[in-house]
Amino acid sequence: MVTHGVKENIPYLVYVDHHVYAQETRFHDVARGIGTVNDTLKGSRFILVAPGRVGSSNPLLGVPVQYNEITRCSCIVEVGFPKEGYMPELSFGTHFFTDLEIDGILYMPVYEGAKNNIFDESFFDSSPYALGSHAGIRIYSGSFSVYTDGDRNFGVVVADRVDEPENGWD
Repeated sequence: MVTHGVKENIPYLVYVDHHVYAQETRFHDVARGIGTVNDTLKGSRFILVAPGRVGSSNPLLGVPVQYNEITRCSCIVEVGFPKEGYMPELSFGTHFFTDLEIDGILYMPVYEGAKNNIFDESFFDSSPYALGSHAGIRIYSGSFSVYTDGDRNFGVVVADRVDEPENGWD
């Protein structure tokens, strides 16, 4: 299920590297690191791209952020990686998802390898980024836009511009 909306000129994209996360044993450190980025932004917005189900109480299913750690988020992209066991279940109906809708946070799941799903991992490897307080958290600066159509179950995140990374995220 994809929500419906448009968010443009978002200055940051936060990506949780699924390769690093899959090797993690202190999953909650990743979640707290996202919370640190959220607190550091002070009024700016960001897109969160993370493996599995964001906000899951089971860190083996996805990043266990608390809702207060993503309050500056404009969009959450949950990426399913079948080989690593991260396959987000549809979130609608949960209190977490209801909070996203109420606060106008767009949501879209992407399943790597599924028909009509495109996840361009090369973008994350080739674009400049700053590391957050955890080695698995990458922060991209620039201008990003999100376009989602819940009726057609379609969504896309566009990097309008990617700048050199900023310092001071840890």
